[in-house]
Amino acid sequence: MARIDATVTATNSGGGVALAIDTNPIHVPPGQHDIVFQLDDQTGQTRFDSGDPIFYAHGNACPSGGKACEELSVKSCTDTVLTLGDNNSNSIGSIGYQLNFRYGKQKAQLDPIIINS
Repeated sequence: MARIDATVTATNSGGGVALAIDTNPIHVPPGQHDIVFQLDDQTGQTRFDSGDPIFYAHGNACPSGGKACEELSVKSCTDTVLTLGDNNSNSIGSIGYQLNFRYGKQKAQLDPIIINS
C-alpha cells in the first residue's frame, strides 16, 4: 500500500482562517493507497473536525455533506492528521471532496480534488 501525503496550511486572515493545500489535484494511481492530510496550523486555533472531517462524492463538484463514494473511507482522524483510504480499483476519475475544520468555535472548509487514474 502506497502513501500519498498532502499538507494543509492554516493561517490567520482578517479574523478568520485561510486554508491552502500543497497538492491540488491529488493524483492517485490504481491500487490501494492511504492519503494522509497533515495540518500545519499556524493559527493556534485550527484543527480537523474529528466528528466529520471530510465529505466526498463522485465528480468534480464539492459535496456539502455525506460520503458517497465506495472507493474512499476515513481510516483515522486526529486534530492534525486525517488518513483517508483510497481503493482505486476502477479508475472512476475525479472525486470531489471537502475537508472540514474547526477554527475556534467557527467551521471552515477546503475543497480540492482527488483524481483516481
